Amino acid sequence: MSTVNAPERVMSKCLSQVEIAVITNVNQFSEYRLDLSDPKEALQVSGRCLSAGIFVPAHRHHPMIRETNITSEAWVIFSGKVECEIYDVDDQKLESKILTSGDCIVLFRGGHSLKVIDEKTVMLEFKNGPYFGEDLDKSKI
Repeated sequence: MSTVNAPERVMSKCLSQVEIAVITNVNQFSEYRLDLSDPKEALQVSGRCLSAGIFVPAHRHHPMIRETNITSEAWVIFSGKVECEIYDVDDQKLESKILTSGDCIVLFRGGHSLKVIDEKTVMLEFKNGPYFGEDLDKSKI
């Protein structure tokens, strides 16, 4: 097995030890589960390369109250290219990243923007819900 780079973690500049985002690529996955989020985060994300024969027994998750006051978001880029600007919890820009095929970004807190660079870019976006609409759910930076 070849050595791969660890996911890139984007940390807050104004709140010590607070993770804003994590960025990885599917090429960083192995047969071992790579957890991209801390177990306490509202959005749980992990990745693996699965081989034929791997079996996960049928299961379901216990109903339980899960409370959060934050909306986290993840994007997986299948093809094309996007630019993501990442903002700290105080709305100050931390950095800008170009994401291409196979990249995944998980945005735990702070703000972000998305600019599509390539035509026919295909991505999936995930967030914890429910979604209450743009007027109630979002504020501009």
